[in-house]
Amino acid sequence: MAKILKGFKGLGIFPITKNDAQGYTVGEKVPVNGAQSLSMEPDTEEWSIPADDGVYESGSDLNGYGFKLTIAELPLEIRSHFEGGEYDKDTGVYSYYSDTVAPEIGISFQALTSDGNYRMYKVYALRCNAITDVVNTKGSGDSATAVEITGKITQRKTDNKVKDMKDSVTAADLAWLDELVSTAPTP
Repeated sequence: MAKILKGFKGLGIFPITKNDAQGYTVGEKVPVNGAQSLSMEPDTEEWSIPADDGVYESGSDLNGYGFKLTIAELPLEIRSHFEGGEYDKDTGVYSYYSDTVAPEIGISFQALTSDGNYRMYKVYALRCNAITDVVNTKGSGDSATAVEITGKITQRKTDNKVKDMKDSVTAADLAWLDELVSTAPTP
């Protein structure tokens, strides 16, 4: 039976505490409400080797994926996980500086399939490069605007894994999304 993707929910982010050749570790999952859409497009570079008056060999190299995430709202305490600014819980102030570097995070989410189950995704390393905030005057219609986050998906450096996907069969399978497993270097 075909599994047509019909939904998107259960987005969670995992702050990466280490992602190098020596290991990969993440913090606790942080739920992100209001997920509307996510696209992940491969960033590839085509190459070819000429020989014998023709193309001897050709292919493409994966440089990562570009992503675009749209969410209904972005609370300030969640924004810092994507953008890297500082959120002060006591004052409620979020500060972003010109030299702020966005942190690496991992994500997990689920997409409803046409059979009523879910395709589950784990993406091991990504970094935001822009958050687009648009505000509109209230007007007479719906003036709500979504937040768009774009960036680049790379890989877990211990084994070069970019993502895992799994189809759920029972509701219990969704627990698979609750953690990104830490790894040691591949021998």
